[in-house]
Amino acid sequence: MLRRWLWTTLLLSGCLEGTSARPPEPKLDGGAETDAESSPTPTPTPTPSPSASPRGILAQPRHGVIVAGPTQQAIEISGFLPEPGAQVSLQTLSSSADLGSFTTIATATAATAPREPGHYAFSLQLALPGWRQGGIVRVRAVDARGVPLATFDRDAEACFVLRGATSWAARLACAVPLSSVVLVSPSPSPADATPGPRYLDLRGQSVVAETQAYYQTIVAPATLAAFRTRYGLDGAGVISAYYYNAADLGIGRGMHCAHGPSGTLACAVSNFGRFGGDASDALAGALTGATTGDAGAFATVAMVSRPGGEADFMVYDAAGNLATSAPLDTHGDNTSIPNNCLNCHGGAYEARTHLVSGARFLPFDPGAFSFGAAAPYRQVDQEEALRRLNQLVRGAAPVGPLTLIIDSLYGPGGVDRAGTAAALDPIPAGWTEPRAAQVYRHAIRPYCMGCHATARGIDLATAEALRTLGPRVQTSVCGRAGDVASHTMPNAEVTLQRFWASPARAFLVGWLGLTGDCSP
Repeated sequence: MLRRWLWTTLLLSGCLEGTSARPPEPKLDGGAETDAESSPTPTPTPTPSPSASPRGILAQPRHGVIVAGPTQQAIEISGFLPEPGAQVSLQTLSSSADLGSFTTIATATAATAPREPGHYAFSLQLALPGWRQGGIVRVRAVDARGVPLATFDRDAEACFVLRGATSWAARLACAVPLSSVVLVSPSPSPADATPGPRYLDLRGQSVVAETQAYYQTIVAPATLAAFRTRYGLDGAGVISAYYYNAADLGIGRGMHCAHGPSGTLACAVSNFGRFGGDASDALAGALTGATTGDAGAFATVAMVSRPGGEADFMVYDAAGNLATSAPLDTHGDNTSIPNNCLNCHGGAYEARTHLVSGARFLPFDPGAFSFGAAAPYRQVDQEEALRRLNQLVRGAAPVGPLTLIIDSLYGPGGVDRAGTAAALDPIPAGWTEPRAAQVYRHAIRPYCMGCHATARGIDLATAEALRTLGPRVQTSVCGRAGDVASHTMPNAEVTLQRFWASPARAFLVGWLGLTGDCSP
C-alpha cells in the first residue's frame, strides 16, 4: 500500500508530467532577517527586459493554493534573493480586468546571512487588497529589475521528493513558467446562493405528456423487470460494479451492463442514498444492494443503444415502474426525461419525432468514484469489471473525446486486454504538454470531461481546442459579476460544489490568461 501511494504521488508530480499530487504546502523555517512595509499607494510596475530571467525564488504562496477563511487575512509571502539585503516588490493587480495592471503593495528585504549558498531569505505576512471572498487573486514578486521571481505549483513538494531536492538551488528544477501565481478562495460558491444556478438545465425541459410520448416511441418496457429481461440483464453475461459517484450526482450506484439482442448495449444503474446526503450512507446502500438484488434503490436509470451507438433513456422508480420525472439535485431544477440526461450524455431531444439524437454512453473513470474499503468492493477488486464496462462503451460507436478518455485510461487497445487496470494518472494524447497536463489533472478530468466527452460544439479533445474556448470558459465558469445564475459550468450541483472548493479555477484562468476575479 505504501509503495502504491508513493508511486501515485510521483506520477502526479511535476517532475514526471509538469504537475504533481496535492501534499500540504510546506512552510519555510523562521529566523530570516526581514524588513517589510506596506506602500500606502500602489506604485507602477517596472517593465522588465523581454529576455530577463528570474534571479530569485517565490517559495510561498504557490499557484493553485486554496486559502480558506477571510480573504483579507494575512498570508505568508516568502522566498529567496541572490544577494544580501536585496529588495523584492510584492504585487497584485490594481484591476482584475487588466492583466497588465500589476502594482506594488509591499516590499521586503532579504536577510544579510544566506540560508544556503546564494540564497538570502525574505518573508512577510501580508493581506492582499481587493481579493473578493469566493474569488481568485493574482500575486507575484519581482526583483529590482521588475522581473518576476521563479514560482511553483501547489504540488511542488512531490517533485522535490522525486528529485531528492533538499536545497532550493536543486528545487528550481521544479519551478513552473508562470509570471504570477493564482490563489483561490473557496467560499462562498455560486451553489451557496439562493436562488443559484439552475442545474442540468441546458437541454431544455418538457412536460410529462412529452415524456410519455417519448417512452411510447422507443417502446420502453413498462417495468424494470421487463427491461432487464428484454435486454439480457437478468442472466449470464452481465457486468456489474458498485461505487459512489463522487464526481457529479453524489449518489451510490449499482451499475449493470450487457450486450442485448442484435448487438445492442443495455445498462441499468440503481441509485442509492439521496442528493445532498451523506456519501458514506450512499455507498453503504449501494454495497448492501449488491447482496440484495439492489433492494433499497430509490430509482434506476436504464439506457439502451440503437444502431449506430445512439442511446435512449428510461427511468424506473423505487417500485420498478416507469417514472415520468427524475430529480437529479437538491433543488429538482430539471426533472424532465430524457432532457436532463442529455446534459451529460449529449444529443438533443426532438419533439417532432419524440426521439433523442446524438446521445452516447459515457466512459467509467475510476478517478470519479469512491469504492468500498473491503473485498470484494474495493477498486482493486472491481478493476476488471470496470475495464469490461469501458470495453462495452468503447465498442458502442463512441464519438469525440470519449474514445480518447478510454484510451488514456488503458492505453491504445488496452481496454480489450483482460487484466488491464486503469492508469493512475491518465492523460489523453492531446494534453501531454506539461502545463496542459496540469490543467487536465486539476480541472478538465475531475470537473469537465465527464460531460464534455459527448457535448457537441465543446471540443475538449486537445489542449489547443480548449484554448480557442477561453472566452466561453470565462463566461460560463466565472460568470458575470453579481449574476449568480450566469455560472453555468460545471452544470451539475455536486460538480459545481467540488469545482469551487478545488484549485481548478487557478489552473484554468492561469493557463488561459483569463481576466476577472472569478467570484460568485
